[in-house]
Amino acid sequence: MDEVPDDSRLTFTMSINEGVVKSEFAAKEEPSNILLAVLMRPLVTAESPIACGRVWRLLKDAVDMNAEIAANIDDALVRAEAGQIPVEFNGRRITQQEIYEVLASGEFFTEKAEEARTLRALRFGPMADFIWMHFYSYCVDMYGIAEAILTATPPFASRDEAVVPDPRCIYCLQDAGAFTSEEHVIPEAFGNDDAVLPVGYVCDVCNNNVLAELDEYLANFEAISLQRVINVPYTKKGKLPRAEFGNAIVEKRMPRLLRIIDRNQGDPFQIYDTQPDGFCRFNLHLRSRKPFESKMLGRALCKIGLGMIAFHVGRDRACSSRYSVTRSFIRGEGVLDNNLILLTKTGEPHTQVAFTWFDQEGGTPCVADFYGVLMFFNLEEEPKLVLDPNDPLAQDFTSFNLGASVPTST
Repeated sequence: MDEVPDDSRLTFTMSINEGVVKSEFAAKEEPSNILLAVLMRPLVTAESPIACGRVWRLLKDAVDMNAEIAANIDDALVRAEAGQIPVEFNGRRITQQEIYEVLASGEFFTEKAEEARTLRALRFGPMADFIWMHFYSYCVDMYGIAEAILTATPPFASRDEAVVPDPRCIYCLQDAGAFTSEEHVIPEAFGNDDAVLPVGYVCDVCNNNVLAELDEYLANFEAISLQRVINVPYTKKGKLPRAEFGNAIVEKRMPRLLRIIDRNQGDPFQIYDTQPDGFCRFNLHLRSRKPFESKMLGRALCKIGLGMIAFHVGRDRACSSRYSVTRSFIRGEGVLDNNLILLTKTGEPHTQVAFTWFDQEGGTPCVADFYGVLMFFNLEEEPKLVLDPNDPLAQDFTSFNLGASVPTST
């Protein structure tokens, strides 16, 4: 809730002059209101397990609640769902909640066919702006209700994070010092909320001085940063994502709208085929801002690999002596005498991030797939990962020695 902007205000104006109706809704293109809608989506969509209405019904029956406050929240939910301005469509009163879902599912977040048809039918005259007003008003109303629910609910017992039983850092093996944070094995910048190590697995020194830098490098790695902007709804700081390249900036303006800014008038966006229906084909040429650092990428991937072992098998396995060289490499204190194999030519982008490691006696090979960019590496120095020059598929990959930081032969 802390990420919701304070300046999410809604203004609607309408004028009639000589029979011509003009209307304007001020929130449609304001970033703070767009961010409000994005952050509130899990709390307002009916399918969400944490939707305000669903959570409130469970809490109201489960905890001792002030009767007057409970009645006020019930009334607020009814008013938010109905909306303050009645709307009738095809002879039926439609609620503000229904209008929200039509716009959210028909355009804002996705484009479902039935909702898109209803949305087109609703958009006539001033109704085009009224729809946006109802959409954002519903978000604002439900935000107030969510705050009221949090305030009205008795605090639940929480663990004392200052006391961590048996702490030990999987990256430096220290068991003293501060352990105050969970660790997102795959960086939060990629939307990961599943693979998370509990407090006590990573010390604050490693978390703040080592891992944060590696996570940032991976998130901004040019081969995947554009796809991250496309597929991640917002950053861990609650902002709409963006990616900076040498010749352009790509930023998300709305969940399904990107803005491309040319940094040096080199025209990175080139349309080469326009269809009668308005669709077009285009090429987007992006250049990196900084030289590629294979060791930084390798360290960031090994950080994920060791974290995945701890997440799936346990801290003792991740802290074993077989990964001593890997730990030094991740912290930037040594090299890993093995190769990182990276897809550098033809690839098919997709919307997912996947990470796989293989548990075997000789070596710990790993495969990272970030939106179709494939990366292969070994958490140990043996066996060496090499490309077969006689394999036609190997021509699409490049091997980088993590001890030398220069490309090796393919």
